[in-house]
Amino acid sequence: MTPKPDPNLDTAKAAQLFSLASHTTRIGILSHLMERDLSRQDLSDALQVKADTLQRHLSKLREQGLVKYDKEAGVYRIDDQEAYERLSQAVPEILPPPPPLPGSDED
Repeated sequence: MTPKPDPNLDTAKAAQLFSLASHTTRIGILSHLMERDLSRQDLSDALQVKADTLQRHLSKLREQGLVKYDKEAGVYRIDDQEAYERLSQAVPEILPPPPPLPGSDED
């Protein structure tokens, strides 16, 4: 018997998320930003990539709404916690699970 497809599964969104996570630099960006907000220079130093390479990957992540730039603070941060959680559940050996949100009961 053939299993029925999940009507709640958005395959286009899933493919998009996996595509974004298909490059080591983007995985590194997401992993570092899950720990804390970082400036472009801090990300570049942490990942040991050139500024133009980092900017290209940040742009892709921003276009898809995974990260955003806070102009006032001068830092990048995760913008779509839910998308990050889906990615980390799908590939837990690559992306660490997100930390508990402030005020949650998890410790």
